[in-house]
Formats: sequence, C-alpha cells, structure tokens
Amino acid sequence: MAATKIQANWKRGKVREAVCREQRALFDARLKDLEQVESRLPADMRAPLVQKALRDYLLRPFGLFFRRGQDTNRMYRMVKLMEFTSQQPAPTNYFFGLIADEELTRVTTLIQSWKVLRAILSMGEFVRVVKILSRIRDLLYDPTTNKPLHAERSPQFFAFMLRKTEILDWALEQGSWYVNWEDIRPPVSYQMDMLRLACLGLGALEAKTRRRLILQVLSAPILLRTLESVTSEEVLSILGHFKLGPPPNVEEDAPPLEEEARKGLWTSLGLEALVQDSSTEQS
Repeated sequence: MAATKIQANWKRGKVREAVCREQRALFDARLKDLEQVESRLPADMRAPLVQKALRDYLLRPFGLFFRRGQDTNRMYRMVKLMEFTSQQPAPTNYFFGLIADEELTRVTTLIQSWKVLRAILSMGEFVRVVKILSRIRDLLYDPTTNKPLHAERSPQFFAFMLRKTEILDWALEQGSWYVNWEDIRPPVSYQMDMLRLACLGLGALEAKTRRRLILQVLSAPILLRTLESVTSEEVLSILGHFKLGPPPNVEEDAPPLEEEARKGLWTSLGLEALVQDSSTEQS
C-alpha cells in the first residue's frame, strides 16, 4: 500500500515537472516575441500591447510554473512589465481589470495579480511590491481624497490583497519597515505609501482579521519613529494631507496635536470598531 502511494506521488511529480517545462517554453517564446516588438514602439502603443500580453498570454502560464529557485530571470522580466503597466492610464492599465464591469475579467485579474505580486514578494522585492500596489491604489482610489472610485470593488481588492499577499505579516517578520534610505527617493514617500495601503484595506476585513492587522500596523516602526530623514513637522503635514493623524505618545518630541488629528489614524484604521468590539467582549 505504501509503495503504491509512493509510486503515485512520484508519477504526479513527474507530470507536474513536464507541465512546468511545457509552460516555461511557452512563456519564454511569448515573452521573447513581446520584447522584440514592444521595445520598438512608443509608450502610447506599447501600453495596450503589454496589457493584452499580460492578460491573455503571460500571467496564466507564469502562475503555473513559477518556482523561486528556478525562475529568477523570468521573474525580473515580469517585474519590469508589471511596473510599466501599473504606471499607465486606466484604459491601458492591466490592473484596471480589477474594477471592470465583467465579473470574469475582475476575478481573473484579481487572481493573477495577487499571485504575481506574492511571487515578487518571495524574491525579497518588498519595496517594488509596495510601489506597484501604490500605483494600483491611485488607479482605484482618488489620490487626493482617498475615496474609492468604485464603492465596493476598490476596498474589496485591497482587503483581498492584504490577506493573500500577507504583505503586512511579511514586512514585520522580515524587518522590511526598516529600509535603506539611500534606495528611496524621497524616503517618506515609501513610508506613507505603506501606511496608506494598510489603511485602505482594513475596513473591508472581518473583525478578527482586522484586529490582528491593526495591531501589526500600530506596532510597526513606520509610525513616525523611523522617519529619520524628515522632521516631525514635515511628517505631520504629510499625515494631515492624507487625513491621517499619528497616534498619541508615538514620539515624545512630536509637537502637540489637535484632538481631531489625534483621532485621524485610529479612525482610518477602523480602531473605533476595534474598541467597540473589545468593550462588547468585556461586557
């Protein structure tokens, strides 16, 4: 019985290896064709080509065969395409499919997106993932007001991404909140991007998961303490622009805050719901 099971597992492994080889060959051929064509095109013609290639030809096989130890070069070639499409306007941006009218397009884009972002994250490219997510955020949310362009789909996307990529968990475990400031221009932009991403997705999560992520976000050194390159006044002005106020007593030397500013971060993180849940449990 045990021998039969071992043999069956061995056969399944061989089948998976054969499928992966086939998908890699298909992916390599398609990517080579794309790179030969798109490098000769202006940006306005390149954008729809990259969008279609990612959606119809590249992301599906990539999700089937990707192995961190074997596909490093393929991964970085994909990263360049993902970074390019994330900077394009809505009609030709691959990620615009996340709020498309057709359900199949939304679901396909969502699944392919989190898989490739998690693959990039597994390579240790934390800052690149944050930048891509930040550009997607600006596509799905109004950058000036932080209001979702689609009331249901925009928050659902970020809640799903927080769960599936586990980006906050990964960041805290790997110490990725502490970054090399020389690699970030300006450094505060990266920190604010991470804070805003964390805030946007929390409201759509179930209460138990939201509590855990809120505590992770609030315990992270992103909150004023590691913003070493800017003064407290500059940080507060940036937080105010995003309608996010720092929590009380985060930094002893920080200037005094208005009461409304003190509550800004707690409200944006859904802490009022957390406090309400806790008081309900105690009673």
